[in-house]
Amino acid sequence: DRYQMFKFSKIASSDIILNTIMDPVLLLDDRFEILKVNHATTMILGYPENRLIGNTIHLLFRDIEKIEHLLKLITVNKKLKNYEIDLLSSSGFMINTALSASILEDRDRGFNGIVLTFHDITMRKKTADALFRSKEKYRTKADELFIMANYDVLTQLPNRRFFFNKLEEFRTRYHNSHEDFAVIFIDLNDFKSVNDDFGHDVGDLVLIEAAKRLEKLKTGDEFLSRIGGDEFTLIIPGIKSEAEVKSRVLAIKTSFNQLLNLDELSPQLSISAGYALFSTAEDNIDTLVHKADLKMYEDKHRSNKSNNLF
Repeated sequence: DRYQMFKFSKIASSDIILNTIMDPVLLLDDRFEILKVNHATTMILGYPENRLIGNTIHLLFRDIEKIEHLLKLITVNKKLKNYEIDLLSSSGFMINTALSASILEDRDRGFNGIVLTFHDITMRKKTADALFRSKEKYRTKADELFIMANYDVLTQLPNRRFFFNKLEEFRTRYHNSHEDFAVIFIDLNDFKSVNDDFGHDVGDLVLIEAAKRLEKLKTGDEFLSRIGGDEFTLIIPGIKSEAEVKSRVLAIKTSFNQLLNLDELSPQLSISAGYALFSTAEDNIDTLVHKADLKMYEDKHRSNKSNNLF
């Protein structure tokens, strides 16, 4: 640092050197009292020179704890560069600055003083804040678009698009870890008659209640979705056997033995369900979906709609 080439007394007396610097420069003693300032300091902060000289540096800061921490850093490290801190102007406005500091020492006298320089970064901070707000705005918009594209408006469950994207994720996981997974297709029986007899508003309530009931049965990393109409799907990772899947299907079907809880109606709906394990689907998502869908329709067309599995 060029200041370290001179004794502090010579620097303090050199108005020519100080006033050629466009950023505020302050020279302090070991008690952090201000001994000298340049013209930029008085212009930017609004204090006359005689108001600054003899006061401690604390005059220029509102956050006393932060300035104490800053002075401790300077004392310990003997230098500091681009430490962001707000200066307090004479009019009470805060000025965002990047502070740099160094302790001047020589072999003969040791400590010679402290040089502080401040660079006004107010515009940079405003620009950064504006960019941050803009990013947050677009992030929020992106989240909204993602929800619109991937979630069912009525039930708030993931939709068909999200379901197939998730299947690809589980397929990749299967290749990496050989962790098998199953898909269960679920269809509400005689749902059309609900719409015909009670109207579509009641039909919507039935779908919402069915979604809530299925949601309560979902655990861990399982993925529930409504893929259209009265059809729901559940992806179950970590499947060890077909018997495990059958047990889950039975639990789901049993849960619909209870009446649905609607405002003035308590209809009872049964469900049909079919499943498939990815390990039996020849590494093909379409095959997996087809097998589960086929089993579901086999179940639906059974004359005896009980909870007995196929």
